[in-house]
Amino acid sequence: MITEILSIVRIQTIFYVDDNALQHLSIEDETRLVRVTSGVMAKITGLESVGLSTLAAEAVLPKPALFKTWKLGQMKRLLVLEGCQDPGNLVGPIVL
Repeated sequence: MITEILSIVRIQTIFYVDDNALQHLSIEDETRLVRVTSGVMAKITGLESVGLSTLAAEAVLPKPALFKTWKLGQMKRLLVLEGCQDPGNLVGPIVL
């Protein structure tokens, strides 16, 4: 996931377990790199087990969009999910 968001948001800090996990990343000079143990990485990510290639990052979130100022046709897609679980049996759109 980190490789996908590198071009979209600014990454402040990347936490890593092994140096080899950073080889495929295009990291900006101002990004802080913090090497951590597997135990610390498990705590940061909430995962039960982590591998040597596990990464975690602290990113600067983009400013929220002002949807009211957007003109018709400017927004192609918008998906917002928070605390949502799909029961797997949704047939049509949900209107709230």
